[in-house]
Parts: sequence; C-alpha cells; structure tokens
Amino acid sequence: MSTLLLPEYVLDRLGRRTMRGLSFDETSEFERIDASRPFAGKVVWLDGLSQPSLEEVRWLELWAKHRRSAPSGLPSRGGPGPGIAARD
Repeated sequence: MSTLLLPEYVLDRLGRRTMRGLSFDETSEFERIDASRPFAGKVVWLDGLSQPSLEEVRWLELWAKHRRSAPSGLPSRGGPGPGIAARD
C-alpha cells in the first residue's frame, strides 16, 4: 500500500487493532486482500474493457467504508477515487 494512503487504526472494545470504521474481521479481510496485491499498480476497469475481480471490488468497498468513517471536519488523507485503485 502506498505510504500516502495509509489506513488509520483504532482499538476495538476488545483492545484489538482495527481500521477505523471497520470491524476486526473486516480489517483482517482488507489486510489479507491488500497483502495479496490483486491489482498492484494497475488502474482497474477504467478502460471499459476489463472487469474488476471480486477481491478488487471488496477491497474498494472496505476502503470506502474506512474512508467514510473519517471524523467530520478533519481533512481526509486521500484514497482511491471511484473506479480506480491507487496502488504501488
């Protein structure tokens, strides 16, 4: 993951490290997908010809949920826009 797009972590009620806005299980799923780098360095499905994999879609869903949980009034640290995945 790009150092410019680092997720923000919090502790859940059981003291486990989770991405803000995600459950522990969702954080684990996001990290597993991210570590597999299913779309490393590629802009996904912007060409209108390719289709995103299920893992690409799920990664983007989880990232969007995480980003939406940013406290209001605080600037977002950025993230992939609609239809793209900003990756190393």
